[in-house]
Amino acid sequence: MSKAADFKFIPSKPAQSFGRFGKSKDQLGECARLATENGQLVDDRAALGLFLALFMLLQAVLSVANYSGYQSPPMFGDFEAQRHWMEIAVNLPPKDWYVNSSANDLNYWGLDYPPLTAYHSWLLGRIAILVEPSWVQLGDSRGSEGPRLKLFMRLSVVVTMSALFAPALVQLLCRQRTEEGREDKMSNNRDKSTTAFGVVGAALLFPGLLFVDCAHCQYNHCSLGLFLWAVASLEKGRLAAAAFLFVLALNHKQMELYHAMPIAVFMFTRSIVHTDKRRPLLCSAIGQSLLNLLALASVVAVTFAVLWSPFLWPESGLALQVLRRLFPFHRGLFEDKVANFWPGNLFGHKLGTLLVLFACVPSLICLCYRPNASNLRVALTSNALAFFLFSFQVHEKSILLATIPALLLLTDERLRRPTALFLNVSLFSLYPLCLKDGVAEVLLLFFAYPFVLRLLLNSQCHQTDASSNSDGRRHLLHSTLFWATLVPSFAICVFQLLVRPPARLPHLFPMLNALFSFGVFVVYWLYLNIRMVVWNWTVFIEQKGRKTVENKRKRQ
Repeated sequence: MSKAADFKFIPSKPAQSFGRFGKSKDQLGECARLATENGQLVDDRAALGLFLALFMLLQAVLSVANYSGYQSPPMFGDFEAQRHWMEIAVNLPPKDWYVNSSANDLNYWGLDYPPLTAYHSWLLGRIAILVEPSWVQLGDSRGSEGPRLKLFMRLSVVVTMSALFAPALVQLLCRQRTEEGREDKMSNNRDKSTTAFGVVGAALLFPGLLFVDCAHCQYNHCSLGLFLWAVASLEKGRLAAAAFLFVLALNHKQMELYHAMPIAVFMFTRSIVHTDKRRPLLCSAIGQSLLNLLALASVVAVTFAVLWSPFLWPESGLALQVLRRLFPFHRGLFEDKVANFWPGNLFGHKLGTLLVLFACVPSLICLCYRPNASNLRVALTSNALAFFLFSFQVHEKSILLATIPALLLLTDERLRRPTALFLNVSLFSLYPLCLKDGVAEVLLLFFAYPFVLRLLLNSQCHQTDASSNSDGRRHLLHSTLFWATLVPSFAICVFQLLVRPPARLPHLFPMLNALFSFGVFVVYWLYLNIRMVVWNWTVFIEQKGRKTVENKRKRQ
């Protein structure tokens, strides 16, 4: 597969001979073609530079926003949670990070993420000690909110998001762009050339993750960035590197389990060597397949062992204590009004697990049948959305685990418009979190993004909407769905901001937001699964038909 570096500058070659008019004409034509390509390349680079600058600007603007818990003792909020983990990591040995003690009160923002998050906090804490040791002084630093500390924390988010997350996202979208452009050039089918730097801009400027990490002050982008690098490695065929990167992502945030099944299925099917049924070749293929799987299992096991090594002493029971902190089933559905299937705590997590597995089966079967990049991206989005919709324990921000792989689907013209609607509604589903943080004005950003997204994506479409009645009807349908999802979502958020709910229904507007978002998410999840099944079934029928024709020819 091609890399993101495929769109490099190609200097035009000087003409060597103009002795014959025909040769001179060919050389001039080649120079003109190269000049056109290089001119387009300059435009692409300028567009990419502009979007990256806007990406940095948006991070900076959101970083000066308010956050939940500011000057609100005794817990203060998520900003204090991140700072407190730095305090614990640099002052206590690893064996005490997840254990309740007088120095580590787990009821006060106890560490509840995997070891890589703790190591990340340790690294930031060591840097903080070099700048200002009082920021992470054990016990005495509790509730610190000085301007220099906030600048340090905000910069740590901006740096890792710009260095880890953004390059992975740009690389995936640019590589898909290059591949589709080559396919279109070979097939002379311009209508399917749907990916350009407008899609890259739409993905980079998606405000959901930017708000949660830059304004809310979290590091979800670290695990998501590692996840995207793992996907990039999978699409390049580098399975061992992908296994290593995904284990890192999973050990940074356990919510990466949302993406685990498609990645595991993809790696398993790509590790199997296919051959004909002759015995010697079949035995060789089975042996090679087992070696491939053993190599991947070794990478996973060694990476886990290294990351968990401080907690693996059998007599201490530390590993079990860490797992209890990572998966607190006793807490139940502890968040507020989330766009999730389960009504409160009426059902157990076992039923939720069964429903999630059932919801993931269709896309996993398709991915197992055809383990290609297109199916992988759809399966990742569908599975993450199934986890969000049907898991027993979710958070509003968990929708980001579905929106990030969904950004990769913007390169597919068949899925682009439904995906855009899903992304729009996902933003408004985060608005209750904005109100908690005291940044109600973010609603303006959430309202503006759907129009920016529509503009950027439409700029990449070829002007075929008015070429036929069917195209006109399709355009009308898309416009109707755009307004039918945008207006109710925005109106509910405005009511939640400005209108006092009835005394008997104090949570009316958050519930309406959750219900409407849930409806849109379910429809999008069904759409992805139906389209995926139909596409792969069509390919199966076509391949079966070709084999039937070939067999008839052989018999003749």
